[in-house]
Order: sequence, then C-alpha cells, then structure tokens
Amino acid sequence: MTRMPRLIVGLAMLWLAHAAALAGDCGPYQVGLREYPKFYERVRGNPGAPSYVGLDTDFFRELEERTGCRLVLQVESQPRIWSRIKDGSLDMASWFIPVVERHAHVVVLPLLTARPVAITWARSGVKTQAEFPANPELRAVAIRQMAYGAGYDGLLARLRALKRVDEVAELDAAVRAFVAGRVALLITYPWTLRDQPKQVMDELTVSDCESVAAPILAGLALSRRTVREEDLQKIQQGLRGMQRDGSLSRLVDKYMLPGSVGYLPSTSPWQPASR
Repeated sequence: MTRMPRLIVGLAMLWLAHAAALAGDCGPYQVGLREYPKFYERVRGNPGAPSYVGLDTDFFRELEERTGCRLVLQVESQPRIWSRIKDGSLDMASWFIPVVERHAHVVVLPLLTARPVAITWARSGVKTQAEFPANPELRAVAIRQMAYGAGYDGLLARLRALKRVDEVAELDAAVRAFVAGRVALLITYPWTLRDQPKQVMDELTVSDCESVAAPILAGLALSRRTVREEDLQKIQQGLRGMQRDGSLSRLVDKYMLPGSVGYLPSTSPWQPASR
C-alpha cells in the first residue's frame, strides 16, 4: 500500500472513531424554559450576561450530574417553546402538561401533580365558574397555548367566544394585567402571587374550581424527533433516582409553598387514556 492510501485510510479511521465517540454522547440538548416565579427567574441588577435562579436551574444541574447529558437552557415564550419542539429546533421543555394533541411530538415524563386555582378580585363578587361568564363586564387573562385543565380550559373557551379573554405570551404579562386591574380572572398556581404586596393579597379571592377533578400532571417533555431513545432511557433513569432518594422533593420544596404540589413515586412516559 502506498503512502497516500495509508494516509487516507488512517484519516478515515480517525473520523470513524470520532463519530463513534460522538454517537455515545448524550446531548447537547436544547431545553426551552419560561421565565416563571420560583422556577426560572432572572437575577436583577446583573450588568453582564443574564443569569437565572430557581427550581429549573437546580433541577437541570442535578439531572446533568446524574446522567452525564449536556443540557443547554434557553429562555423562550410559551408559544415558541411548542413551535420549536414541533420544528425540531428545541429538544426539551420542563413542567410540561401532557395533552393528547401533543403526544405525537413529545414523550412526557410526569414528575409532579398540581392544581391551578382561579384568582379573582374580591370586589367582583365572583366565586364560581358559572358566575364569571354571567357578568359581561368581567374579563380574563390567559397565556397562549397554555393548558389549564379541562374545567378551566372549558371556561376560557366560553369566554373567548364572548371575546372576553386577553391573550398574552408569558405569565409575567398575565400577572401585570391582573394586578393592574385590567382583567378580573387569573388562572394560575398557588405560588404565583406569593411575592405580591399584602395590600394586593388582601383584595383577592382564591378558589379551586377544579377541586373534583384529577390534578394536572407536569413533567419533562422530550422531543420524539430529536432525543435519541438511549438518551431518553438515561434521563428517565436519572429522574427515577431523584424520585427514589428524595432529591426531587427536596429541590421542589425549596421553592414551592408547602403542600402546593404532589409527587409521583416513579416516572413512566405519559399515555393518553384509551377510549
């Protein structure tokens, strides 16, 4: 064999070895996160690159350590997280609520259960779902493409038909609209307003219109299109380890109100109910 073919063969072998090494890597995977109180909050007053603190920061750091997967956190709006998962430019999303319509695009590994609440101004006199649509002067705010549970989604659908819903991209915008008094109904989780001034909290009525329904599941969503099956299994095992040794509950309890979420004993991919 002449020198040039040997060189070509050698380079080819190096390339194949490099490709094999890469094939064994887990990631890097792009994780879409929303700025959300207690979950992923920007550190204020940082003159350099934005930095974030919260449950998601700790959660994904722990998951990286357990799995060896490289996870790149990115801030996105709720609508763009879903559109990017569908087009393959985003690989994961946290605290994703599984719904049938999205099952073809993502595998959801449920981790927590939670129940949204309806927050209204006490002065509106509204205490039930039936009372809100009956008053034509009352408006609601909702985050685009957000799932709130069957009962709340039904209420918002009726209000949308009456053109009484302000649609926003992020929770911060929804909270601002509500606190400013531009809307009278905010559907969210109990911890969302915990940092509001006392004078605001004293004027609110919190009701659980979904109390007879099953709690909402929330967990990690992984793209069927871009996350390799072996990496999905690795991540699932890492999550199960966090559930077994109590790491997940300790992380969540650090940021959430006591009793505001429930924990699942182990995680298995969510499946739609058979009909």
